[in-house]
Amino acid sequence: MSKFQKGDRVAYRLHDGQLTPNVGIAGEVSTGGSVHVRWPSGATGWYDPEELVHEVPTATTRKVRQRSTTLTTAEELINGDRAATYGDPAENFGRIADLWNAQFGHKLSAKFTATDVALALVHLKLSRLAVTPDHADSWVDGCGYLALGSELAT
Repeated sequence: MSKFQKGDRVAYRLHDGQLTPNVGIAGEVSTGGSVHVRWPSGATGWYDPEELVHEVPTATTRKVRQRSTTLTTAEELINGDRAATYGDPAENFGRIADLWNAQFGHKLSAKFTATDVALALVHLKLSRLAVTPDHADSWVDGCGYLALGSELAT
C-alpha cells in the first residue's frame, strides 16, 4: 500500500533533499506504488513515492509556492498574444496612464511605494476589463493585486 492517496497534496524532493516550491495533487496510485501527479503548470507524470513528500505547509512554503505559481502563470500569460484579447497596447497603456495620473498626481514629487505599485497593477487590470469585462482572468488577477496591496499597506 502506498503512503499516498488520490487527492493528497505532494511536493517533489530534489536529489539534494530540497523540495520544489510547487505542490501537486496526487492522482492514481499504481499497484507498484508509483504516484501520478498533476502540477500547477498542468504537467503530469508518474513518480516513485520516495521522490515525493506530503505537503507540510508553513508560512514560508505557502508564500514561495504562491509566488512560484504566480510567476509561472504570469510568464505564460505575458508571452502570449494579448493584443487580440485587450486591444491595441498604446490605447490600453494610454488608459492606464490616465488612471495613474488621477491616482498618483499628488505624489509626482515623491517616490512610489510598494502599495502604489499594487494599486497601479489593479489599474492595469481595470483598463483591460474596460475592453473585455467578461474576461475572468483579469478579474482574478485584479483580486490578487488587491490582496497583495492590502498586505503591503498594513
